[in-house]
Amino acid sequence: MKLTEDFKLIALNFQAREPEVTISKYGINFSKAAAECLKFSEYALVYLNDKTKIIAIVPADKTSNRAVKFYKPKNKTSRNPSIKNGRFLSVLAKMCQWDIENKTYYVKPEYLEDGKGIYLDLNKAEEKERRIFGRGE
Repeated sequence: MKLTEDFKLIALNFQAREPEVTISKYGINFSKAAAECLKFSEYALVYLNDKTKIIAIVPADKTSNRAVKFYKPKNKTSRNPSIKNGRFLSVLAKMCQWDIENKTYYVKPEYLEDGKGIYLDLNKAEEKERRIFGRGE
């Protein structure tokens, strides 16, 4: 048998995923697709509008005032980016009246008007029970 043009290559190891951000007691965790929306920036600026319950995240560089570490390109374990700040999580939980100790909230990021960052509309967050692995439940 010969490999002809009738054969189509099937990409079994690649699956396009929707960008997603999860918020729980462990932090604000970004999927790889969500990190790609921020061009895998190593640092980011985080803004909060507490009136509209929207978080905006904009790529930044190390020298930007108030920039937080975001993506770690040399991380060999290939962990997804996250923002872990207990005070900020407490502010979000109180503002949105969330139970982040027992639940996880999923938000789909959207691009800012200028396309230079993303925003998370916390009003659109989906609440889900936290999955418990290996605890006999």
